[in-house]
Parts: sequence; structure tokens; C-alpha cells
Amino acid sequence: LASNTLSFVNERLAIVSRDLDSIEKQVEQYKSGNRAVDISTQGQLFLQNVSANDQKLGEVNTQLAVLDKVEDFVKTNANSKSGIDPSTLGISDPMLSQLIDKLYTTELQYDQLKKTVGENNPTLIAMVDQIDKIKPGILSNIRSQRQSLLATRQNIAATNSGYNSLLQNVPQKERQLLDITREQQLKSDLYDFLLQKRK
Repeated sequence: LASNTLSFVNERLAIVSRDLDSIEKQVEQYKSGNRAVDISTQGQLFLQNVSANDQKLGEVNTQLAVLDKVEDFVKTNANSKSGIDPSTLGISDPMLSQLIDKLYTTELQYDQLKKTVGENNPTLIAMVDQIDKIKPGILSNIRSQRQSLLATRQNIAATNSGYNSLLQNVPQKERQLLDITREQQLKSDLYDFLLQKRK
């Protein structure tokens, strides 16, 4: 599980790192092409207001991606009692972690027992039944968490759209730079979040 978590974090870090590098080049190109436009006090205020929300948004999106991976694992391994369980990085619900641990332990016991007994062994059949009962619980938990996270994401987006009124009086060139800078800040915060999770 630790190896799988590290793999997931490294995969996300590589993507965010490439995005961040690309955005930083965009900022440089934009400033050089527009005679080094600076961000005004009003623009700075906008960035301060949205940056905390954008960071929360990045974390919510990461959690949704984790839930997608867990759900995909449970569904694609519906007929298999073995495999590496996915990471639950960033997911704070202890119930999901417990269910996945229980699934992993039962599948491990199933694999060990299968090597020594026949497929019609009552204990083996009972384990299959237990595994088949755990999986719907995981999927139900994921659906519930996803609904909550999507509602949170919608609230964050609504709050951010309110901050957009601050941009109405900002000149167009600066507004474009703010968009790029905001994206840069979002990726940077997400990169820091993933680095902390890797430690």
C-alpha cells in the first residue's frame, strides 16, 4: 500500500511538475511580450482571496482522482481476489481505509488458502462471499464521499466567481497575467501538497 501510494504521488508530481514548468514559461513570455506588465494592488488582492480557495480546490480534485482509482480497482477486480489495493492518499474518512484494509487482508488470506485447498472448499467459498460483501460497501462509501466532494467543489467555485468581480476594473493585459499567475499558484500549491504527502 505504501509503495502504491508513493507511485500515485510520484505520478501526480510528474504531471504537476510539467504543468508548472509550462506555466512559468508562459508567465515569462507574457511579461516579455507585454513590456513586463506588473500586477496592481487590486490584482494582488484578487490573488490573495482566491489562492486559499484554489488550494482547497486542488486538494478536492486530488481526492476525487483517488476515489476514481479506488472505484476502478474494486470494479475491475470484481472477479479477481488478488491485486494491489489502491492508495487512499488525502482521503480522511477512516471507514474507507478500514474497508480497503479488510478487503486486502481477506484477499491475501484467500490467495494463501487457495494454494493448499480445492476451489469447493467451504472456507474458500466463505471468503469469496465475504469479499463480495465488502466491495459494495466500498462503492457505497465512495459514492457518498464523491457527492460531498462535488458539493464542496461547487461551493468553492461559487465563492471564486464572487471574487471575479474584483477583476472588472483591472486592465485587460493585467487580467490575462492574473489568469496565468493564478494557474501557476494553483499548480505550485498542489505540488507542495503532494511533496508533503510523499514524506
